[in-house]
Amino acid sequence: MGDNDKVSGYSDRNIKIRKLTSIAKSWGINGNLTVSEIGLQLVDRSVTHPVRKNLLEAFHLLYQLKTPDEIYPLVIIEKIITCLTLSLTHEYKLEALKLLLLIAEEERGLRNILRLQGCDATMCLLFDSEEILKPHCLNLLIRISESIRGSIAILEYANSPQKLLLQLQNSKKLGNLILKVYFWKDNKTL
Repeated sequence: MGDNDKVSGYSDRNIKIRKLTSIAKSWGINGNLTVSEIGLQLVDRSVTHPVRKNLLEAFHLLYQLKTPDEIYPLVIIEKIITCLTLSLTHEYKLEALKLLLLIAEEERGLRNILRLQGCDATMCLLFDSEEILKPHCLNLLIRISESIRGSIAILEYANSPQKLLLQLQNSKKLGNLILKVYFWKDNKTL
């Protein structure tokens, strides 16, 4: 890594920290806190205040600022999953889904999402949400299904693969694609 890359990475990190600090101040969080402490304070404040879009933005910044060996806090993952179950606009839920998919890219993140019932919340959202959210729900469920525990959780929620396929078929955008993949998998001829 060259000197310019180091400076650029350092500058990018500082910009993200400043943005996170600004969001924290909008939630009434002040003081000399670490990035992790800001995240925990935001979760605490969000219990008594309505969820705002900048909360999810802050959680995204926290994810970007964590070190590769650092585990993303469970309480934040739990809050993001809770956002999927609240009466929020599809824009908020979309941000939550994107963030969960990012977290699920890491094996530890995926395990924590499963531990906190993220699969159930995503399945519920898949079956009951607006069309705009369904592809994002499906992307997260595909990642979840890559683990044995995730596959079991999906099947337990849907009770059977056929029920899941019937639910997905009701989606205008996903129904035909899902059925084609399902039949291709079984017949290997399409």
